[in-house]
Amino acid sequence: MAAPKGNTYWKLAKGFATGKQKKYTPDELWSKAIDYFEWIEKNPLKEEKVFGTGLKMKVNKMRAMTVVGFCIFAEISRELFLLSNFSQ
Repeated sequence: MAAPKGNTYWKLAKGFATGKQKKYTPDELWSKAIDYFEWIEKNPLKEEKVFGTGLKMKVNKMRAMTVVGFCIFAEISRELFLLSNFSQ
């Protein structure tokens, strides 16, 4: 059975008319990326190296910058980041 003509059932769809509010503008997202890059540099991983003399020493090892890591840092989903066109 088809819906009657002139119905307004589409108004019942949650968030359909307004859409979801964007979390970041492109400039805000870039600022968040800069914050992520700075955090990566300030928080290196610690690795214990053992030398031939038996000396053990902890050395800093740079963290890898990843899309998933950035998405966690920015509190956005990876799917949103990968599917959205932030270049506009």
